[in-house]
Amino acid sequence: MIKMMVTVVFVFTLCWLPFNILWVTAESIGDEIKPYLWFAAHWLAMSHACYNPIIYCYMNSRFRTGFLQTLSTIPCCRKCIPSLTMRRPRSSTGFPLTSKSKLRRDGKHITASQQHLYFVY
Repeated sequence: MIKMMVTVVFVFTLCWLPFNILWVTAESIGDEIKPYLWFAAHWLAMSHACYNPIIYCYMNSRFRTGFLQTLSTIPCCRKCIPSLTMRRPRSSTGFPLTSKSKLRRDGKHITASQQHLYFVY
C-alpha cells in the first residue's frame, strides 16, 4: 500500500512539474513558443488522471478485482472477461480478505459446509 502511494505521488510530481516550471518561468520564454510549451505541459499535467487507475490496477489486487467485476456488468464486456471476475482478491499479508464463516444470532460461527442448514440474517 505504501509502495502504491509513493508511486502515485511520484507520477503526480512527474506530470505536474513541467507545467509548474513553465508557469514560474513564463516571462523569460519567447511568445512564439510559449503556446506550444503550455499545451504540452498542460496536456501532461492533465493526463495524470489517466495514470491513477493503471497504477491502482497494477499494484492493488482488490482494486483490480472490483474493477473487473464492475466491467463485467457492461454487456459487451461480459464475453471478454468471464473467468477473470471469478478470481478472489489476494491479500499481501497471506491472511484471507473475507471470512468463509458466518455468524448466527446466538453468536456461534457457521462454516461454509453448515450454511445450508441455517437461515442466516
